[in-house]
Amino acid sequence: MFGRNIGFTMAEVLITLGIIGIIAAITLPVLIGNYQKKVTVTKLKRTYTVIAQTIERSKVDYGDVSGWRLDEIAGSGQASEEYIINLFVSQFWEPWVPKIQGVFYGSTKEFGYDKINGYTPDDSKLKWYVLNDGTVVGIDILVYVNDDDVVDGLNTVGYYVDINGLTKPNKYGRDIFLFQLNPETGNLIDNAENLSRDELVEKCKSTDLNNYYCAVLIAYDGWEIKDDYPRW
Repeated sequence: MFGRNIGFTMAEVLITLGIIGIIAAITLPVLIGNYQKKVTVTKLKRTYTVIAQTIERSKVDYGDVSGWRLDEIAGSGQASEEYIINLFVSQFWEPWVPKIQGVFYGSTKEFGYDKINGYTPDDSKLKWYVLNDGTVVGIDILVYVNDDDVVDGLNTVGYYVDINGLTKPNKYGRDIFLFQLNPETGNLIDNAENLSRDELVEKCKSTDLNNYYCAVLIAYDGWEIKDDYPRW
């Protein structure tokens, strides 16, 4: 008696490989996308924590954020934008940030960034810091000016977070996010309008202020990029 050979024909093997290829083509993009989302959120939340810690440490020396009036330049009336930024970072940022790999000064336009608040990036200069994980944080300062054209306090501080270190796609809500320091509350993520989640999704989707509200939406969702996140 001869034993029966158990095996597959070439046609069966090819059909099986074809099915595996189809399944892989369907599932791999989803798996890769989910992985990229997790990497993005992990870096974003970690950078948020670094920024928040600099604020808390600064409060020990300078009190509540509402009292950070930049008294050193109040009364000068001649302070440049660069001088104001340098003053802020020297007091409230640089002393508390661990392992800065590099510092440079430039505009979002120079780096080829996507639109800000619906407008083409301009030549306004920001102070940029390369952190130890390669994330880049750009700091922008808006101040109050009194009737005598004298700087008289903080309006807001913008922390632009580029989670992949200035490489593409350089689009807000995808690899660039903005945290804004509210000088009255000291909050970095502030849903001051008490917007619903649906409203936050629409704000993130729009060309208006999307770079801020996308970060707010991710934080609102428990530091997660959900399936309906509009800029993925």
